[in-house]
Amino acid sequence: MRDRFRISAAIGLVLVVSASGCGTEPLYRAFEASVISPNGPEGAAVLELDGTFPEVVAPSGTQIFTHTSGGVTRVVLVLTNPGTLEFTVTLDDVGEAPDVRVIEVADGSNGLRASLSGYHVEFAGVAQ
Repeated sequence: MRDRFRISAAIGLVLVVSASGCGTEPLYRAFEASVISPNGPEGAAVLELDGTFPEVVAPSGTQIFTHTSGGVTRVVLVLTNPGTLEFTVTLDDVGEAPDVRVIEVADGSNGLRASLSGYHVEFAGVAQ
């Protein structure tokens, strides 16, 4: 009877450890991205994403321009009205969110921000 308990406990432990995912990040095919601003609503931003992507799109009210060269995709976002700069990037295959750099940001009156300190991009995986 004791051996049966030990075997059951061992199997249970294996199942718990394997179900925990061992701390790996989930992989997605698309990511929604938001430029996080320490200054409130913004008017435009220039970003650089490492990699090439089959699709980079923005929601209604945002003009988006992209250019890829040398394995880097430059994304320019321009809002009709100041707000949160957002876009969606699709990968060729499932993976992690791309590395991104904030190159330039303009405020709601189209004035360039003097400092990029505190700006970053947050990604959220889109379930497929």
